[in-house]
Amino acid sequence: MQPRRLARLCFAASLLFPAAAANAACLQSDLGGTWQAYTLSIKGGNTYWARCKLVINGSTGAIANTNCFTAFGYTALTQGKATLANAANCTFTAQYKIAGVLNTLVHGTLSKDKEVGQGVGTLPSFGQFTLNMTKL
Repeated sequence: MQPRRLARLCFAASLLFPAAAANAACLQSDLGGTWQAYTLSIKGGNTYWARCKLVINGSTGAIANTNCFTAFGYTALTQGKATLANAANCTFTAQYKIAGVLNTLVHGTLSKDKEVGQGVGTLPSFGQFTLNMTKL
């Protein structure tokens, strides 16, 4: 086959079958690992923050019980679980309790390199929070 014809054929094939975008799709296991997480919550006109070191099981999504540091000192994070919601868009949801209060992450997104996650969520009685996390 002539080099020019081969080059045209390769070009045409690349248009029909593009390579997968680097680091595009996500797996449940991409949520796994150790993360430094920060939350900022607003509820009833009051603002709260927490800093937590999260350890997420890559296969089950279980978040290990841990202590988070807040403006009031250390408090427990318990009963956590993170779940991949849409693999193609790297979105996830999560639920966990901080100081016994249920936090529901409604929508989170992992970065393309899967090293950063951000999201928004709700608290009981119309509270809201943001979550930012970085893989350690």
